[in-house]
Amino acid sequence: MPDNAPSAHTDASLSTPFDELMNAAPDSKLMRSQAQQIEADARMRASEHLERAREKAQRIIDAVTAQADTVLRDAEDRTRQLRWQQHQLTSFMAEVKEMIRPDGVSAQPPSSEWEPSEYRDAAAGADIAPTGDGAAEHA
Repeated sequence: MPDNAPSAHTDASLSTPFDELMNAAPDSKLMRSQAQQIEADARMRASEHLERAREKAQRIIDAVTAQADTVLRDAEDRTRQLRWQQHQLTSFMAEVKEMIRPDGVSAQPPSSEWEPSEYRDAAAGADIAPTGDGAAEHA
């Protein structure tokens, strides 16, 4: 056997079982042609299936994105509406407090120890002492 001749081991490692079947068949050109046609049809069907799946996935993504945009827009609108209502209520409450306050009396200072003078004077003349919770009790 010459050194440059391919060995059986080399030929087997380069060929596939499909190639071996095609080479062993008496009408190998016809079978090879049919196999190639079947493979081409399978590739075409797979490609069509993949394209339909891509289109369906894109429609799903578009629907979810549109829904999320709508929900976000609605939430932002509701947030603005609630902020406006809060502003209106705060303004109204400030106006009511202003109307309730007697004439000539300024707003109460922020100190928690503020006590009108008539309450101090009444407490000094009676046996009533203020408690820590803002109530009064007899001394």
